[in-house]
Formats: sequence, structure tokens, C-alpha cells
Amino acid sequence: MAVEEIPRRGLKVPLSEYTQLKAFQGGGCFWDVQPQQIIRHTLGEFLPEVKRESDSEGAFGLFSQMAGEKEVLSRSKPI
Repeated sequence: MAVEEIPRRGLKVPLSEYTQLKAFQGGGCFWDVQPQQIIRHTLGEFLPEVKRESDSEGAFGLFSQMAGEKEVLSRSKPI
């Protein structure tokens, strides 16, 4: 499964097909809450939030970026 758009929620990225990157050398993954909060404190405007979720197809990361009250990442298009 490729990256999938979930309207008004974000982009669904399957864990089975994408590798999670380390946030820091010897540290946890960016998808972990604490490293994500530290990094997004400075880069939050440019770096989407990600939450681990799962459904009948397996585990995935749900990436989202809010602009006011609207989720905008799900409306992005590849360039």
C-alpha cells in the first residue's frame, strides 16, 4: 500500500513499507512522542505531526499538519 490520503485527517503511511528514522543518534524514533515534541518545538511549522495508529490492514503512521482548524497535509499533491 502506498501513502494514502485520509480526508481531513492526514496521510496514512504503512509501517510495513516505510522505515522509521531515528530522531537522534542512539535515541528513539521521530515517531515517538518525546523526540517529536522536541524537534517540532523549532520546526513544527515545517514538519508534520505523526501518530501511530492501526486498522485492519496493520500499523501505520498518520501524518497531519494543521493550519488553523483545518488539516492541510491530506490535500497536498506530489510535485
